[in-house]
Amino acid sequence: MRDRMMLGMTAGLLANVPKVMVGHAAKARRLASTTHREIAAGMFMDSTMVNMPAGMMLGCVVDFALASLYGVLAAFALERVGRDYWPVKGAMLGYSLWTFGIGVMSRLGATKVYPLSPQTNWVLLGNHLLWGMLTAGLISHLGEDLFSGRPEKRPNLPRRLRRHVRKR
Repeated sequence: MRDRMMLGMTAGLLANVPKVMVGHAAKARRLASTTHREIAAGMFMDSTMVNMPAGMMLGCVVDFALASLYGVLAAFALERVGRDYWPVKGAMLGYSLWTFGIGVMSRLGATKVYPLSPQTNWVLLGNHLLWGMLTAGLISHLGEDLFSGRPEKRPNLPRRLRRHVRKR
């Protein structure tokens, strides 16, 4: 895949699926008191409404949209710094997003639902590390064309006018 934006969106969305599954399994086993879906829904509604059907749908959409956005940022970052050591770089990305997204932004009032227990925070940190490593791995492996060198830039012209463009 050569398009950084599509690569990042795809990797972020695909990596979010296991993150969501692990988060819900942890909540079902009472290892965590909240999930990313609930935190995401809390950005737009009161905490009493996040577990209603409309709140769950909105939380899911917001969580996946954020994963897609962060995946694009990860694609640009990995293109800039290189894809070697991608598990470490992905884990660092996941840790940074956990610190900023869950730690800083929730305390600044971005969401009405945030984790209070240490155990829930450890689960959410693990989820973010998993997401970061999977995203970096997907970007690294799906973006072979992106990392192999710069593709030849073609002018965005109709075919009938392309022959008039001088080649370098």
